[in-house]
Amino acid sequence: MYRPDATDLTVSKAKKIIKRIEDVRKSPLLVLVSSHMLDDRVAFELNNILRSIGKINSVDVLLESKGGNIDMAYKILTLLESYVGQVTVVVPFFAKSAATLISLGADKLILCKAGELGPIDPQVVDPQTGAYVPAHSIKEAMSFIEEVEDGLIRGTLSEKIPILLIGAYRGAEKSSRQYLDEILDRKSFDENKKNELLDLFTKRYFSHGYPMNRKFLTQNGIKVDEIDEKTEALFADLHMIWQQYLYSMDSRNAEDVLILQTKDTEHIYTPNVYQKTPDTPETDASERPQSKTDDAD
Repeated sequence: MYRPDATDLTVSKAKKIIKRIEDVRKSPLLVLVSSHMLDDRVAFELNNILRSIGKINSVDVLLESKGGNIDMAYKILTLLESYVGQVTVVVPFFAKSAATLISLGADKLILCKAGELGPIDPQVVDPQTGAYVPAHSIKEAMSFIEEVEDGLIRGTLSEKIPILLIGAYRGAEKSSRQYLDEILDRKSFDENKKNELLDLFTKRYFSHGYPMNRKFLTQNGIKVDEIDEKTEALFADLHMIWQQYLYSMDSRNAEDVLILQTKDTEHIYTPNVYQKTPDTPETDASERPQSKTDDAD
């Protein structure tokens, strides 16, 4: 869905670079930039785009995301695999946590000089508040409580963590390893190397943002493909166009934006798109603006 707050100039500049990249790479390019958590909305909108494109031999996916729901990340990966023969993920800056799972699952992975993956630390939905909470934060809170010697204080602190949230954390932790295990099996790693990588991505590092760049990944046995300097610069320029768009927004709104773009269409979702307010009734899908394409009037 085209949004008027994504200026024609931004969209036009991005499309010109997409065309240049496609001319060089001989493969369609899909931009997926999300400051919004990877969730069912992202998977749903991506599916709509892939349906409109149809089955293709290959695609480059420019991926930028802080992560999100691990199940939806795997869903996004399987959606891409369903429509595309060869999926190449290109990371100009970062693809963290659940987005790292997508990157590792691609047929090919390209990291620009500033590109990095990170530990798979999925976001867990708090059953009481509906807010996203990093799984590792829950683990750290539980570990801290266990170290408290005073039984009364420990009991009081334990009550602060809802039992359903603990269950959600443990489920996300197990799912992360299961999904990654399946991906590594497809990459033909032997059992020892696979277990080493499972621990590397899910246990070893404490920070959600720990940088895993090209050098780090290749040293640990993950194949990272390279592209020429000029093409890498084009990917970096395309990434910067959309980052500048996000920077131009109010900081609160910039945290919840989803951008999906091809050479023919752009779907840009901002916090005000579906937000219900007391003065604005919720609209159904038939009343929402349609996608803007090159053929639109």
